[in-house]
Amino acid sequence: MKDWNRHFGSRRYAALAMALVAVLAVNSAIAGRQRKDLAVETLPPIPTPIGYSGRRLFRFPGGECVVLRPPIELVSEEEQQRYRGTDAESELVREVLPPDSRWRVAPHRPEDESTFNCATFAIGDVIGLSRADFLITQAVSCTNNQNPAHVLLQEYFYSLATYPLAGIEWDELDRLESLGDNDVVVFAIHGSNDEYVHLGKIAKWRGRNQMVSKMGRGPIVRGTIQRTAQAYAGKFDEIQIYRRR
Repeated sequence: MKDWNRHFGSRRYAALAMALVAVLAVNSAIAGRQRKDLAVETLPPIPTPIGYSGRRLFRFPGGECVVLRPPIELVSEEEQQRYRGTDAESELVREVLPPDSRWRVAPHRPEDESTFNCATFAIGDVIGLSRADFLITQAVSCTNNQNPAHVLLQEYFYSLATYPLAGIEWDELDRLESLGDNDVVVFAIHGSNDEYVHLGKIAKWRGRNQMVSKMGRGPIVRGTIQRTAQAYAGKFDEIQIYRRR
């Protein structure tokens, strides 16, 4: 009887192990299929003031995401110097990424800053975007009248919170423990998904929630959420927080 129980137990655990392996394999296959089967098309390039921009179309159940591949454009010295803060607690401080970050721009190639934008940096990882890609944050004709940033947020993230700008207590938001590193911050217009003003990521800094984001054609910087919002004052009326699924 003991041998039978031992045999049954070993078979039971073996079956459980096999079931676990099967589940992991299925999950892995699903994840791989989601990535592998991501339909990507090359669209005709479009003319821009600095030359022709390539385009790629990513199709999702919830919409189409058009990503631009713009030409390299020189960045002026004034733009390079615009966000050189001195107060690490509140100002928009540069050089906040580790040296091996794929988003870090080499000091001798500041023109690379012009090829990607805040949305590429904040959420472009989910479809493998790089510094050479530009993820438009508006619904315009060259993006098939859909907001590519909104499509990616709906596909890969869930809404964590929304804060009307008029009611925000900035110090409370800075200390909010429910926010975590890499949660996505969106400066948005209430009731509209056709345009976002700015996107960035939460970064814990000395126990507080700060925001790391790409400032237009300028550098990637870190500062308080309030200080970052001041750079876009009057252009948005709510802050939305998203988290990766």
